[in-house]
Amino acid sequence: MTSLLATGRLLWRTVLVCLITLPASAATINVNTLLDSGSTSDGLCTLREAVLAADLNIAIDTCAAGSNSVPDVIVLAPSLFPLPLQFGLISLSDSLDIVDNSLSIQVPASASLSLIGAGDHPILTLNQDTGASFSLNNTLIRDGSNSGDGGGIAIVGGTGTVNLSNVTLTNNHSDGHGGGIGIASSDPLILNLDLVTISNNTAAEGGGIGAQVSEDLTVNLNDSWLLLNTATASGGGLFLSTPATVSNVRTTVTIQRSRVVDNTAGGNGGGAMLVRGNQSSNRSITSISDSRFEGNEATVGGGGGLAAFGLRSDAFSRIELHRNSFVANSAGQSGGAMQISVLGTTLVNNSILANTAGVSGGASISYTNAEAAYEMSLIANTFSDNLGGTGTASSAAWDLSVIYPAIAGSTIRYVGNVFNSAVDNPSDSACRLGTVPAAAAFLGGHNRVVAGNFAGNCVVLPSDLILPDLGLALEPVSDPVHTQAARPQPGSPLIDSWPDVACSAETALPLERHMLGQRRSGGTPLNGDPRTAAACDAGAIEAPAGALLSVNLAGTGMGTVSSDPAGIDCGVDCE
Repeated sequence: MTSLLATGRLLWRTVLVCLITLPASAATINVNTLLDSGSTSDGLCTLREAVLAADLNIAIDTCAAGSNSVPDVIVLAPSLFPLPLQFGLISLSDSLDIVDNSLSIQVPASASLSLIGAGDHPILTLNQDTGASFSLNNTLIRDGSNSGDGGGIAIVGGTGTVNLSNVTLTNNHSDGHGGGIGIASSDPLILNLDLVTISNNTAAEGGGIGAQVSEDLTVNLNDSWLLLNTATASGGGLFLSTPATVSNVRTTVTIQRSRVVDNTAGGNGGGAMLVRGNQSSNRSITSISDSRFEGNEATVGGGGGLAAFGLRSDAFSRIELHRNSFVANSAGQSGGAMQISVLGTTLVNNSILANTAGVSGGASISYTNAEAAYEMSLIANTFSDNLGGTGTASSAAWDLSVIYPAIAGSTIRYVGNVFNSAVDNPSDSACRLGTVPAAAAFLGGHNRVVAGNFAGNCVVLPSDLILPDLGLALEPVSDPVHTQAARPQPGSPLIDSWPDVACSAETALPLERHMLGQRRSGGTPLNGDPRTAAACDAGAIEAPAGALLSVNLAGTGMGTVSSDPAGIDCGVDCE
């Protein structure tokens, strides 16, 4: 019998002859066995044979020939996934090398395929024609390894778009970047990850996903998990960095409705680390919304949940965080929740809760040595129960540290935030805010700070108030993404404390939603205290609409009226 490997070598030598009879339309190649290898005349079509047939555009055993003009489709037969589990496993002896043109591997919608490696090779290696696409669904990728980049999936070059849906990558390792997915390509790439779980992978940088970006890269992470990944250096869950010598590269990262949980990095960015690169022509655009960063650790570095670094002269790159929760992350240095140095930074409706760090427990934002105008917007965020200064003797910020130099044309928005970490170290404070430079345009006010050591460090304008009790409770929430929130309790001074004209008009950013739902109904803020005009609540969470209850005595007799929570006054008619 002729082995598959020998046949592959022979087919490569004869491929030019075969090209003259290629099909004109996309080929559907049907896999009918879960074996990885066998003879090329046993009447079976293995996944490896199907991939080779697609790569070489010729028939192999019962595998139909691929096409070189339109995308190929490999379909695994439903009969390979018998009831009740509908589970199938292929033990791979070597990497599946995806070359040639676009390819889709399709697993039946109700089934699950496992591709298991031997711990000495990547599971998939993508090195396709320039601009080609690769798609995969309903698959577990496990026990891959690579001395280079990408233990589970190694994206080497050419491939223009990778689409993964309902895919899990676990227990993979890379000596370089990306234990789960590693990108070593010098071609533009779009990586679309939907309903993907990347867990328990390890690498030097980017335990889950990692890349040294040398060409335009777009990463879209939707409804997905980065869980329990480890990087010995930086970026426990995600690491993207542009080398110092690379120019004219645009990196775009969009994370939506995803969870970055319990990842660890020895350096910076326990959950994720994003580095723009040193060349002035590079651009980095990051948007993270409706997501959770929880329990991540940067052991000796900064940014327990997230670290993002830009170039001090780059006024075009941006990072925007909307309606996220950063809970119980930790860092050896600054920023238990996040450490950010990007000239365009926006934080709106985020909850920064119970994070710890050696210096700044919550968020650390710095424009030190900036050489261009910067724009910082901190609007309606809640900082609560954070702890700073665990590794320093004094002068730590438990909630927020911001450094902004005096550069003309800069813009600072600092509105409607809540600081609720009860600082008890005599030399620490909730905030370390530099003096607002006269050269910057400043919009501020309506921030609320719990009384404590140096609480005045969080105050800039007269409408910023220090209060003995903010009426917040850290409690579990029923939400698809978030697990905890610092909610305003009935009677909280945060409720309706932010006038609508300031909330809607002065911020220059839309505030239609808060972290757990809508802020407005019919264009008007939810009225949590109907005794007053409808207004926004300070912080990341809007209390639900309240109602006035009128209780009148009818007839004679005696009784009592109680309230839940206790203490709601129903007036003299109840007495």
